[in-house]
Amino acid sequence: MDPGAGFMASAGRLPGPGICHLQDPLNIELTYLVELGVLIFLLFQVYLLANHYAKSYKNLEMLNLNLGKIVTERTSQLTTANTVR
Repeated sequence: MDPGAGFMASAGRLPGPGICHLQDPLNIELTYLVELGVLIFLLFQVYLLANHYAKSYKNLEMLNLNLGKIVTERTSQLTTANTVR
């Protein structure tokens, strides 16, 4: 069997949905564009969620580090407010 025979036999067939023809690279099927659009949309959503999670985690770490200071400041504010009355 000739190793190139399989390639030559399949070269005459048209490509499946979502695959552009090699002779005309600008002929891209609509299903391919829709799938590409959905993929880009999902990747953008992953990017946004990852950034949101990272910022939330960083804010939580800062609050945990400064919690003692915040409690002390708020306690002194409440003590001052209660003694003024």
